[in-house]
Amino acid sequence: MAGARVHVADLGPHVLLNAPLAIVAAQYVLAVPAAFAGAAFVAAAMARGAEGGEGRGVRPALPLPVLLGRLAAGTLAAFLCACGGLAGTLVGAWMPSLDPQRLGAFSAMPYWHALWTVVAPNAFIASAVASVVAVHARAVYPTCAAALALLVLVAAAGLVADPATVALVDPLGTTAFAETIRYWTVVERNALVPSLSGSLLESRLVWMGLALASLAIAAWRGTASTLPLTRAAPPTCVPSPPGVARQVIRQVVRECAWLLRCRSSMALLAAALVYVCAWTGRLVAGGYVPPALPLGSLLGGVEGNALLPVQLAVVGLAGALVHRHGSMAGVEAQGGALCVVVVGLLTLGGLAGAWGVAGATLDLPVHLLTLYVVFGWELVVFAAVSVAVHAVAGNRLAGTVTMLLLLLWQACAVGLGFEHVLYRLCLPEAPYSQINGYGHFVEPLITVGAYWSAFAVLLGVCAHLLRPVCGGTGARFAAARQRCTPGARSLAALAGVAWIGLGAWIFYNTNVLNAYETAADIGARRAEYEKRFGALADLPRPEPVSVDLVVDLYPERRALRSRGTVLLGNTGATPI
Repeated sequence: MAGARVHVADLGPHVLLNAPLAIVAAQYVLAVPAAFAGAAFVAAAMARGAEGGEGRGVRPALPLPVLLGRLAAGTLAAFLCACGGLAGTLVGAWMPSLDPQRLGAFSAMPYWHALWTVVAPNAFIASAVASVVAVHARAVYPTCAAALALLVLVAAAGLVADPATVALVDPLGTTAFAETIRYWTVVERNALVPSLSGSLLESRLVWMGLALASLAIAAWRGTASTLPLTRAAPPTCVPSPPGVARQVIRQVVRECAWLLRCRSSMALLAAALVYVCAWTGRLVAGGYVPPALPLGSLLGGVEGNALLPVQLAVVGLAGALVHRHGSMAGVEAQGGALCVVVVGLLTLGGLAGAWGVAGATLDLPVHLLTLYVVFGWELVVFAAVSVAVHAVAGNRLAGTVTMLLLLLWQACAVGLGFEHVLYRLCLPEAPYSQINGYGHFVEPLITVGAYWSAFAVLLGVCAHLLRPVCGGTGARFAAARQRCTPGARSLAALAGVAWIGLGAWIFYNTNVLNAYETAADIGARRAEYEKRFGALADLPRPEPVSVDLVVDLYPERRALRSRGTVLLGNTGATPI
């Protein structure tokens, strides 16, 4: 919250960083991660209720005061986490690195307004809605998976539905808030705070009612005499066929089958599939220009990946695969299974989304290239990295936090000036052109994609060697020495050589053969140009009065040839 270049609620270059509207808008955006905190805390509190019945296959009933006390404790913890964002907004406004001209006078009113109209209601709504799943599942992962699935579905609705509908179905009110201030002037954005009225009030009332209903259902379910304890069945020991390749393939099939059997994972997959269908439809209808994420107008300096909801779902699925109880598969099988699921997700979503667009002309080669290379390759590599990070981390919380920090770095690196593809786990931007398709962008896509694919393989080998075992750090490294077979060493050496070689090739082409400039460098050069020649902008100059040109375009060579005549003349009354 302390940065001017990466700001959660940057409402435009002419709006003060600590304007009342910016403070409130920041809390609406931060309500998204705070919602996961609410789901996690409520689920952790309710998971204690399953301890007594774990051996009997049932959950013991909880007295109503105990049940409501645990739900209140989870809600309070989520509220305190959300208050951390409000405190960060307050502290960030006093950072010495900020431009004093973009700061206004301090006022406690917007912080108080945000606390009771945004932070507290959203903490209550997120915790109450999650309580229904938490009481039934008595586990953290299914509850957080349900919360994530709900937010992914809301994001999908933001791609296809009208703003009024999306504002009503958004449980956190962020879409309704963005719609309320859409047409505000700069003066209004600097001075006013949106009141609870119109679509924003309707959204708050609807979801507060649903939250109260969710609490009533949770109290009824939690105080029942006994509830069946839903647990995933341990994997069946199937004899592995001879040969390493066939054994890995068999394990990959089993891991895919488990993902399709687990209800929590299926909820995530279904929500991600709906989002991919909506996103693909918008992509085809817009001429293969990727649609912006909902709330993109509020995320100043944050680079929102169009498939961010799917990436979050992939992080959750990776944690479920790696850390599920009784899993006998290795990292290579789990990573392969998640990559297969991601490719299937892209295939089904791509087909359904493309066929659902009326009146759009589908160019099949371009569609496949866009789906599987421009966007799909990055998502598959991200899935492999997610599995490897979860395996090395050793527990679901550490792995999930690490991957969320990676996504945060991806979003903020460009705004902080770190734009090189060598240290950002993503493919370079490749705009599509009606003249020459992706043209010269295909080569850097393949090169950078192969670079990060080699890194994912190398990280996967490290995860295979360093996967935690019982017995502490010593036993872990002892097991790593046993797993370091000639095949593992050869694969690691090959991936390492490919990764370093491709990185050197990319650096040579980007920084040696060409002049590498960041966005800050380009902005500084433009500012210098404006300082030097800005005073001449209003002087009279000759204008074209007759143009006779023949221009030949060569898209495959990125070249043109022009010949003809342009006659310039003084069209004004002042001598030049």
